[in-house]
Amino acid sequence: MAEDTLIAVAKKRGSASRTLDPEELARTVRQLALDAHRFLNRPDSTIGELAGLRRRFRDILEPIGDSHPAAIEAWLRSAHRMIEARLLAGLTPDLE
Repeated sequence: MAEDTLIAVAKKRGSASRTLDPEELARTVRQLALDAHRFLNRPDSTIGELAGLRRRFRDILEPIGDSHPAAIEAWLRSAHRMIEARLLAGLTPDLE
């Protein structure tokens, strides 16, 4: 799974160098895009699924460093905000 690969790469490289090579970044972003689309468009997505997806977005936002196109980072941050909004909506009790 892409998240396992990302975590393994980050651990292997250590805290000194936490950047992904372009192929790893592309694979991880593609998988995140597919998962984000699936979870955000499913009304029955669980809090656990969304929380896991949010963690994966946070995990990739840290190691991408300066070697990535700004558009990718902007998309990642935008999708991360959408996931957080969906999580907050799911955690907020319905007052109606």
